[in-house]
Amino acid sequence: MDPTSLKAFYHAALLQNFTEAARRANLTQSGISQHIARLEEDLGTQLFVRIGKKVQVTESGKKLLAYAEKYLDDIDELLETLSSADTNIAGTVSYAMPASCLFTPHFPMLLEERKKKFPDLVIDLKLVTNEKAIASLLAGDIDFGFTTVDPRNPSVDARHFATEEYILVGGTEKANHRLAVDDVAELGFIDYPGFSTLFEFWRQAHFPKLKKLTPTNLNYVGKVNSIHAAITMVEHRLGVSIFPRHCVENTMKASKIHECRGAPTMPPTNKIYIVTLKDRILPRRVRVVIDTFWKMKGLDA
Repeated sequence: MDPTSLKAFYHAALLQNFTEAARRANLTQSGISQHIARLEEDLGTQLFVRIGKKVQVTESGKKLLAYAEKYLDDIDELLETLSSADTNIAGTVSYAMPASCLFTPHFPMLLEERKKKFPDLVIDLKLVTNEKAIASLLAGDIDFGFTTVDPRNPSVDARHFATEEYILVGGTEKANHRLAVDDVAELGFIDYPGFSTLFEFWRQAHFPKLKKLTPTNLNYVGKVNSIHAAITMVEHRLGVSIFPRHCVENTMKASKIHECRGAPTMPPTNKIYIVTLKDRILPRRVRVVIDTFWKMKGLDA
């Protein structure tokens, strides 16, 4: 069985569109059609049913797809292994995520793991918004990403990785009391990229009926371009802000900042996802990094 024909079939089966499959497989559309026709002739069975511009995989096609996934994955792993005489994982793995994810324990653990087991592996990390992470993934600029929203994109596979809790914190012990609605309106907030989204999560959990209290009409006393700078400003008692709890836990333990509690309710939380392209066979080095994250999560659980 011709590997190129199998690759052409694999992309066509996943995308259900010969034009898109041709782009992914670096072939012409007629080339895709010829390879699939050759496969159908060799196997003596129909692999696709055409429905307008789309194609649908037949039962025989589904069986071949399962084989193709394993075959192409094995070939990719073999080539990666043979490319290095000592079978070490090498090369660059690029991924993106919101800045808040940088404070989770998983990232420093990955760097330590890379240093011990994969010294030839280069980690290229980009701190961007959720939207930019998804756009970079779709454009092929990164291998995978972390997001704090489910992209709900048909081309993206999003798997729940962890959950983060959002809290309002201030730099004085007086902040450590239960807030009323009027208290929130009088607070001086520090704004930073992503703050508006976190505030909405926090407000909906503590003051769900107070819809007029929005990020646009808060009292702001400062605006910075990173979550790190915002935490520093709160530490110096220059204002309050909302962060994922894991970002400020150590600072809270040192009594540099304190939680400002709202109404007695369940804390606002949100999921963190690992996102990859559905139709892409990941190189071994990328799979190793993602698997390392999942193993860390298992250790933390």
